[in-house]
Amino acid sequence: MSAPRAVLVLASLLLTAVACRPAPEEPGTAEPVAREVQLVMGTTAEVRVGGLDEPEVALDAAFAALALVDERMSLWRPSELLALNDAGAGTVSPETFAVIRHALEVAEASAGAFDPTIEPLVRAAGGFGGAARDLGNEERTTLLGAVGHRRVRLDDETRTIELHGTRLVLDALAKGDAADRALAALRVAGARTGLVDLGGSTLAAFGERVTVDLRDPSGGARPWGAFHLAGAALG
Repeated sequence: MSAPRAVLVLASLLLTAVACRPAPEEPGTAEPVAREVQLVMGTTAEVRVGGLDEPEVALDAAFAALALVDERMSLWRPSELLALNDAGAGTVSPETFAVIRHALEVAEASAGAFDPTIEPLVRAAGGFGGAARDLGNEERTTLLGAVGHRRVRLDDETRTIELHGTRLVLDALAKGDAADRALAALRVAGARTGLVDLGGSTLAAFGERVTVDLRDPSGGARPWGAFHLAGAALG
């Protein structure tokens, strides 16, 4: 996962959601595109691939990459991350360790504006499939006592992580890692274009220009704004 993604993650905190659509093509330049949608990481995952006569293998490889990250870092199902949270400490795979390290680096660089230890707050408010509920001031204050990225301790040699009373949520960065890996699988398969859209909150593409509509945070029907994305990621 590249360092610029940290900037994209922080920027995306200002946005409520995004929607994407192919940018207009010059006449005669469009090529056939295959598309598949599955449920992954607690959201709808769309993968588009262009430039292949038989795109099924590429699509299968992309979704296999997404599923592998889901198995490691999801909080919507049994996973390596969920086991770590429940145990409070443990050794994880190199891939999960790298994402956790990056999450802590982003938290430090943002002075805690991004914090991967807010899992207790998210879960109490109904995240990860629970019933949505408002938290009272007393409950929120109690839960905030378990939040703080500096509680987490990493051992690079053994890939051991100690949480010291907190719990991790990696949704944004895990989805970014998953999108990177899915696009890499499409490239290895020989695709000329590829796009991965994880529920509108994480988007990555190569070989094609995508128009990203920013939904109006006040609830208006028209997009708040729009920009083009090409050979880059937003998450």
